Amino acid sequence: MQLQLLNSESSKSTDMKVRSKSTYILLPLVLILWGIVAFKISKYLPDQEGQISRRTLVENKHVDYNLHLDYRNPFFEDGRESNKDQQLNSQLAQSQKDQKKEIQWPRIVYKGSIENAQKEKTVYIFEIKGKEVSLMLKEEFEDLQLIRGSADEVTFRYQKKYKKTIKKAT
Repeated sequence: MQLQLLNSESSKSTDMKVRSKSTYILLPLVLILWGIVAFKISKYLPDQEGQISRRTLVENKHVDYNLHLDYRNPFFEDGRESNKDQQLNSQLAQSQKDQKKEIQWPRIVYKGSIENAQKEKTVYIFEIKGKEVSLMLKEEFEDLQLIRGSADEVTFRYQKKYKKTIKKAT
C-alpha cells in the first residue's frame, strides 16, 4: 500500500514538472500574440489630438471602362456573319412580313354543320363574302379549301398555302 502511495506521489510530481515547463513556454507566446492584436487595434484608434493616425485614405477615382465587343460569334463557322448573310437575312424577314401583309382573307362566318348519318358525310355551312355556301371536306370555293371541320370550328387553306381556323359564330 505504501508503494502505491509513493508511486502516485512521484507521478504527480513529474506531471507538475511537465506542466510548469509547458507553462513557461506557452505564456510568452500568448503574451506576444495579444501584444500584436493590441498593436493592430491601437493603430486605427484616434490619437490624443483627435487625428487618425496610420490610416490610409482611399480617394474615389472615377474610372471609365470601354467594352470591346468585336469578338467572333461562336455560332458561325467562320466567326463572323458576312454582309451578304446579313442582307439575305434582312431580305427574307422583310419578304415574310410582306407576304403576311399581302394576304387578304375573305370574310368567312361559320354557321354550322349538317350530318347525314346514312352516308356518313357532313356538310358545313358558311357565309363567304356575303354569300351562303355549303361545303364538304376537301371541297374548294374561290381558292378556299375546307381541310377539316367539327361542330365548333373549321380549318381552311387559302391559295393552297395558308391555313386558318375559324370558330362557329354564336
